[in-house]
Amino acid sequence: MKSARLQQRALGYAAAASVFNVPELLENILSNLDLRTLLTSAQRVSRRWRATVTGSPLLQRLLYLEPEQQRNGHRVPNPLLVEASPACFYHNPIGCDQVFFDSDMCRTSSSKAFMFPGATWRRMLLTQIPIERLGCWTSEYERGSLGDDTTWMFKILEFPSGLRMGKLYDLCQRWVSTTSSANFALFWEPTTVREYDFFKQTVEPRRIEALRECGAAVELLWRGERRNGPSKHSKKDVATFRRRFTYRDENATYSLEPARDSGYKPPTQWAAEKNFYDF
Repeated sequence: MKSARLQQRALGYAAAASVFNVPELLENILSNLDLRTLLTSAQRVSRRWRATVTGSPLLQRLLYLEPEQQRNGHRVPNPLLVEASPACFYHNPIGCDQVFFDSDMCRTSSSKAFMFPGATWRRMLLTQIPIERLGCWTSEYERGSLGDDTTWMFKILEFPSGLRMGKLYDLCQRWVSTTSSANFALFWEPTTVREYDFFKQTVEPRRIEALRECGAAVELLWRGERRNGPSKHSKKDVATFRRRFTYRDENATYSLEPARDSGYKPPTQWAAEKNFYDF
């Protein structure tokens, strides 16, 4: 009786092995796993499984490591990145100003696994369909003032294969690495940013309209703001932050940098030149 059970079990193992040994069948099975399991546990099963995951265009797209070829339809945020840094994915026209020290991105990056050299999250796309044009809008004001547009600057970064989380992380982290009074926000609907209206009382309408034109030329708008003046964080805090949260990977074999960087210009200059797509 026992021998029969063992024989039946052996036949079951042989049948499973015969399925897993067919690359197309294994790929199909793995494609039905949840994202976290596919990224971690599945690749620890065996070298064959890992090779299948890393070598399959389908599985790499499911992991947000390669862009979808289809460029039509709605963008689907990367669920693992949403979990790690939810505020970066709020679809809110008023944005979500974050001081990096207090942000969920900072809490996530406190872990050793997150900052480990070669960490996969850095190569992950923010969305499928990928973000190819990122707008960067910066400004600097005196604390206590509403500010004006005299320090507004704008540039466009182009990512033909999609914006990766590592680049977004570096952009946010470097912006606040010199002062503790800086914050950042992301606007997923750049043409309907309510913050434009906030400046109606202090900024000429033509300048606000120029900024709207800049927003209309990109798929995602990042805003970096600094307000000069006292802060609850000391210079020592800033130095510690810079040392702790600057990502270093000397052995990286991939590049997160944009294919084209327009360089910063005032929004009014962009609007006057009308060269958003031909810089």
